[in-house]
Amino acid sequence: MKKKFLRNLKSNIRNLRFCASFRKDDYKKIENFYKYLKFFKKKELSERANYVKKIDYNLLQNLEDKGFVKINLEQFIEDKNFFNNLEKLRLNYSKIDWTKIGKGTEKESFLKSIDIEIDENIKKISDPFIDIISAYTKYLPIMIGAAYWYSPNKSSDLTGSRSLHLDPDDYKQLKIFIPVENITNDNGPLNVVDAKQSRIIYDKLINDKVIIKRNQKISDEFANQNFKIKLNELIMNKNEVYLVDTCRCYHFGSRRSIKSRKLIFLHFTPPFSAKSPLFFRNLEKNNIFSNRREQLIYSFQKNVINHYKAKEYVKI
Repeated sequence: MKKKFLRNLKSNIRNLRFCASFRKDDYKKIENFYKYLKFFKKKELSERANYVKKIDYNLLQNLEDKGFVKINLEQFIEDKNFFNNLEKLRLNYSKIDWTKIGKGTEKESFLKSIDIEIDENIKKISDPFIDIISAYTKYLPIMIGAAYWYSPNKSSDLTGSRSLHLDPDDYKQLKIFIPVENITNDNGPLNVVDAKQSRIIYDKLINDKVIIKRNQKISDEFANQNFKIKLNELIMNKNEVYLVDTCRCYHFGSRRSIKSRKLIFLHFTPPFSAKSPLFFRNLEKNNIFSNRREQLIYSFQKNVINHYKAKEYVKI
């Protein structure tokens, strides 16, 4: 009885810390949530807003309109150290024995992942994208995590992330998909519905009471019967990446395909997403942070809702 009480108490404290009970998975309710945040968390929001810089208008506008954008790395980044670090990440990927990863889990047949420690290598890969992410979210973001992804694409089931869905993390977020090898339509690529059509679909589903929250999955059969959905297949060469707002864009991936898919995955959210704590925001301190800005971005990996004490992170 005592153990049950303590377990429930711990769960309630955790929910309060991450504001789980107050962050309803609905655009309007999240907007209202941020209205309160601007009062209670004014200091941090103001600090993060001050780091936002002006960037290329066309790139930002394209991201605002569509919710995703492809970037040619050779045109976007001049620093050769970026490409050296990226090659280091790719070489490390090639050493992984994926047959031993995710064995016996429900995702084994379609998506395996290994979390990467946020260190100097990851920071150097992420740094060139911070200004575009900040301009898009209106605040200096938090890096929630980094990972290696491997999609065997062997299963024909369309459950979970293989069905159309939106992510519930915040009003916006950006995930960066970096190919380890070229990704074609034979690799089970991510398929995305642009943000404008996604919002039309979402609003109709909510109004018709088909769904009650964003993260509910939609079957292909229902989608095809009720909407003329235009899918954008995110194929890319090794010198390209995609930035995708999976909170605003319906998407699916890792469906049965001829070949597997290999990715490096970087995940950024606004400062108070559902994955980051509202209270007791203890910033990590280590030697990769050369200034306050870097600390605000990169010190949350082990201070997010999906981190636990026994979780292991591969080091590059």
